[in-house]
Amino acid sequence: MDFSTRIVKYAYDVTEERRDKILDQVTWFIKMFRGTKIVGWDDKHDKEGYVCDAVNESFEEYCQPTENDPRAGKFYNQIKAAIRAGLDVALPDRAGGGVVGFTVGDLRKMYTRGIPQWVCDFFEPPLPVDAKNEEPVWL
Repeated sequence: MDFSTRIVKYAYDVTEERRDKILDQVTWFIKMFRGTKIVGWDDKHDKEGYVCDAVNESFEEYCQPTENDPRAGKFYNQIKAAIRAGLDVALPDRAGGGVVGFTVGDLRKMYTRGIPQWVCDFFEPPLPVDAKNEEPVWL
């Protein structure tokens, strides 16, 4: 939960009210899965223990379908990105397609005392200490 909540608190450029709403939804969802075996984001890894369908079902009310994307909606996508990024970084050997739109600078905002080694090691090759803030990361 730590990575997912930090991404909402420190990397999202949103109002405090919106941040609180996203954080409430992300925290609620993650707590719902405490004590459950989670193997990854989707079923490319296993038939049980994945959470993508649960995210879709839990937050469907926030989707604003378009002709090209039945799961469109900024609020929905902010919730989903935080959950997915946290899951993928926590389970790097089970990481799926990932989440784009974040930078090394966002990670530094999330971890002001230094990006933890376990986060650096998520990347292949591991994230170097001297990476530039504007460098994009695929979480």
